[in-house]
Amino acid sequence: MIYVAAALTAEAKPLITYFKLKRDNEIKKYQVFKNEEIILIITGSGMMQGAIGTTYLLSSLNIREEDIFVNLGICGAVKEIFQ
Repeated sequence: MIYVAAALTAEAKPLITYFKLKRDNEIKKYQVFKNEEIILIITGSGMMQGAIGTTYLLSSLNIREEDIFVNLGICGAVKEIFQ
C-alpha cells in the first residue's frame, strides 16, 4: 500500500483524479481518499497539522514493512531547498 499525506486539496487533487481515488466517508475527522493501492489524507497546513493527520491515519491502519509513505508538497520545506 502507498500512503500519501498532502496539506491542501489543491496539492492532492491531481493524484485523486489520476488514480481515481474515492472519498472514504467513514472517516469524519479528515478527508481521506483511496483505491486498492493508495490511501491519501489531506492533513491541513503546517507541521503540526501534518504530524497529527499522519499519525491519525497510520495509527488506525495495519501498516506492513513493505508499505510506502509519501509526504506531498513543499510548503513546510526548510528554506535551503529554495536556494
